[in-house]
Amino acid sequence: MAIKADVSFSLKDELFNASTVTELAVALAQAKKGFNKKRYITTALEGFSELELKQRIDHLVQVTAEHLPSDFNDALTILKSALPPPLDPSKTDDDFG
Repeated sequence: MAIKADVSFSLKDELFNASTVTELAVALAQAKKGFNKKRYITTALEGFSELELKQRIDHLVQVTAEHLPSDFNDALTILKSALPPPLDPSKTDDDFG
């Protein structure tokens, strides 16, 4: 008996989509005064739907690097500031959320 896989689920579309790109842009804008959210989102989503999962990751890394200062320490400070708060270590739910 053959088992049919649910092909309607796409990890790339669930993890990296317009919503998550916007969330990233908002976090970066909160961490860096003058960050252009609209330009970041527009640039990040250009051709995004045609990219596979790893390509989307590489694309977002490139776009993010283009929108941050070229000085490594300055960029690192912004990225650290944009991170969400740490997960509560007392909780037992260890999923990606």
